Amino acid sequence: MPGPVVELEGEFGITYRPDDDTDAELTSALLLPVLEDVDRAAGQYVGIVRNFDLAALIERTPPARVRTAMAAQLGRLAAETRFDVYDEVSDALARTSRGETVDLTPDSLLDLRIRTLTAEAWAARQRVSGQRAWRDDNDPVTQSDFSAWALRVEAARALREFVHVGAPAAAATILSRRMSAHWRTELAADLEG
Repeated sequence: MPGPVVELEGEFGITYRPDDDTDAELTSALLLPVLEDVDRAAGQYVGIVRNFDLAALIERTPPARVRTAMAAQLGRLAAETRFDVYDEVSDALARTSRGETVDLTPDSLLDLRIRTLTAEAWAARQRVSGQRAWRDDNDPVTQSDFSAWALRVEAARALREFVHVGAPAAAATILSRRMSAHWRTELAADLEG
């Protein structure tokens, strides 16, 4: 055996037998990113969002109604960004709309989905930032692809905020990311119940 292999066995107890590796598949080395903590203080002082006085709305609206309305808005944001196509996300959205607890613990299915999505968006950003022009038809990542990933990551962030710090804190992210031109009308209808 070569010197470094002997050192592995002697120092670390790792035995390497090259003949044993011929039939085994290599395991994946995919590492998902660790998500940044949701800033619990950031959403405490919600102000103006898209020329809309969100702080006044939250102050004058009962908390249960704010929660229900923001759950509906979050569902629409997820649909607009196609973040809701994943089973674990649609389940979480259904739970938020019913006022139930959502499992967003580390390594839960939802956490893994969000971390995977974040990794995909990061990879697309790296690919796109290396391009000279967006018009390369042979490139596997287009500006549209990157934009779609970025929007889904923002929808995931809104869901994480909703779960970890509540509807009032997540409201600014949810409403600022809505794509529909009719979000105000929809919000008014959601608040009426």
